Amino acid sequence: MGLAWLPVGAQEGLSPVAEQPESPSLPVELIDPSPHLPGLPGWVMLLLIGIALAIAAGVVALVIHLSRNNETTLTHRQSPFQFALQQLESFRALPENTPLAEITTRISLALRGYLAASKSDSALYQTREEFLTDEERLRHVEEPVRSQTADFLAELSSLQYAPPTSDPEEVTKLIDQGIRILHNLAEPSPSPADHA
Repeated sequence: MGLAWLPVGAQEGLSPVAEQPESPSLPVELIDPSPHLPGLPGWVMLLLIGIALAIAAGVVALVIHLSRNNETTLTHRQSPFQFALQQLESFRALPENTPLAEITTRISLALRGYLAASKSDSALYQTREEFLTDEERLRHVEEPVRSQTADFLAELSSLQYAPPTSDPEEVTKLIDQGIRILHNLAEPSPSPADHA
């Protein structure tokens, strides 16, 4: 084909690319990698493959084991009411010198945990100020239990920041009141048809 596409005057003095002298380049040495990067013996490769397969099998076995445990745990799990009641009752066994602020915090967390688990209430995740100013607080709880619960949680909250004291009689009173509130929260609210 040649240089036919160029004008006639431009074809003079040009030679095909193959005929042009090569530009000097750096010498290229091919280095044999085997003395610098020795290969692994076959038995090492087999050992590594075996270890990788053992790890994979262990992970699969662990996943299967955990999924079976979760199924049995779900069937034997306590109800939120039983869990909160057990927590509240366990506070009676705390030492008498336990600060009132610590016990009120625990009672509050037990009740708020119950509300979160059974009524999908956000009280567990709110600060004291958020809870007291929240217009939607305890929206899943009927009156008068709603106001009793809100008042009790507000009282517990104020005691959490009171000067550190330990009063066994006050602790017993608060635990009993917490258990009463829990029972009131757990009772099904009467339907409007029951009032008719």
